[in-house]
Amino acid sequence: MKQLEKAKSLKDQIYEIIKEDIINQTYPDNTVLNEKKISQELSVSKTPVREALKALEAEGWVEYVPYKGIRVKQMSLDDLRDVFRVRKALEVMVAESAVEKITPALLQELQNSMKKQEALLDNDNPIVTEFIDYDLEFHGILLKIAGSHLLAALIGQMRDKSKSFGMQAIFASRSRYAETIVEHRRIYDAVAAQDLEGAKAAMAAHIDNTYDAVQKVNKK
Repeated sequence: MKQLEKAKSLKDQIYEIIKEDIINQTYPDNTVLNEKKISQELSVSKTPVREALKALEAEGWVEYVPYKGIRVKQMSLDDLRDVFRVRKALEVMVAESAVEKITPALLQELQNSMKKQEALLDNDNPIVTEFIDYDLEFHGILLKIAGSHLLAALIGQMRDKSKSFGMQAIFASRSRYAETIVEHRRIYDAVAAQDLEGAKAAMAAHIDNTYDAVQKVNKK
């Protein structure tokens, strides 16, 4: 496990560590989490561990099972559908706000992000993590343009949930790289043209296509 920092509360740090371990499958679905073991690994008392687990339970990452304790909750395909329904609504709001608030400087940032993404297609063996970083950057710039901390926090939660379904797996094929970049280009073009309905439609289609790709991977 990671080392704790003094600047943050123990509960918040332990929450982030356990959540990341759930997302990256260090703790697979249905793993029973032992408070004592976690507290020993992090050299803390059981109290902040218990508080962190309660916060994770409230967000649906873990669940209490009688006579067993706290275990990692297995996400269903229904959960996947719900995550993307919520994310779609939020991302469309971001696209709408971006059209209304775009500035030349921020548009340039978005354009630079597009150039980096498109340059990856010139590579015969693009690096998955690099593409994911650029994808996060593109959506992050749109959030920056929208200027809503609440939207950023909510979308962050939905993205974390998406990761638990193996988001990286959908970028294993070059075709999904190319499709995603085309979708990002459509969003960029609509925002640049200040085409409100076009931006909303392009973003909605992008999230729908991402959902379809993740769903196919998780049905295998």
